[in-house]
Amino acid sequence: MDDNEQREFRQLLGLFADTDALVQRIRGVEVERIEPQPGSPLAGDDRRAGMFGASGAAWNHLVVAVDHLSTLLAATVGRGNAGDVALHLHLYDQFTLLRAMIENASAVLWLLGPASRADRVLRRLQFAAADIRNNEAVKMILQQPGRKTKDQRLEEVRVIASACGLDPKSALRGPGYEDIVRAAGEATEIGGDLAVVLWRACSGLAHGDFWASITLPGAARLASTRTGMANLELSPNVRGMCTALLAAKILIVEALRLYERRCTPALLAAA
Repeated sequence: MDDNEQREFRQLLGLFADTDALVQRIRGVEVERIEPQPGSPLAGDDRRAGMFGASGAAWNHLVVAVDHLSTLLAATVGRGNAGDVALHLHLYDQFTLLRAMIENASAVLWLLGPASRADRVLRRLQFAAADIRNNEAVKMILQQPGRKTKDQRLEEVRVIASACGLDPKSALRGPGYEDIVRAAGEATEIGGDLAVVLWRACSGLAHGDFWASITLPGAARLASTRTGMANLELSPNVRGMCTALLAAKILIVEALRLYERRCTPALLAAA
């Protein structure tokens, strides 16, 4: 192992250093600290969004993001035979976990980011409409309809949107995850372009896309056995993993901060 590899491994270990503390902030928190305080922006959002509470949706995305971080730690860092730290590096699967971290933390930043309550409620309703469509698609395949039809459930979204003075049609249409990740990146030091590039790279590896599978891992060219065909020996991309993990953690920490700020009355948050 050369000096550069040792430096990258130390950086990777360092990025996991506060994982247990983040997990404790999510799993060990009292219910009272999860719920928005009376008079807080998020308490008002919950009232306006009705059955589609904004705080519950945001907290769910936080739990999912941190749970994937905890799983990534368990899959990557272990103990060797002598009790020393051992790193377990894979070509693809760890980037699948990183993708989920980026997406879910970005969802929180996108959902709670706008200063306007109307915009935050609209985004919550857009998430709700997408969730309804996905849920109803599964019900249709399984031939297990619920008590309400898809149209009835979407009508509930439209009714709440109209009551809030929002465009019901806009409430049923939301952005894709590329726009959500870009907005989250722009709200942090990562930047929109880099956030999207990292998300696309992780998604490409998760899907087994050829471009990602060949270009993102480290590769050494081996002798070809057939004309026009290259044999490549692929190795884990530690530097790429460090970059994606750093970005995912920035998004998670900022999402937690934003959630806590939205749960606090404005005067207390400014104190």
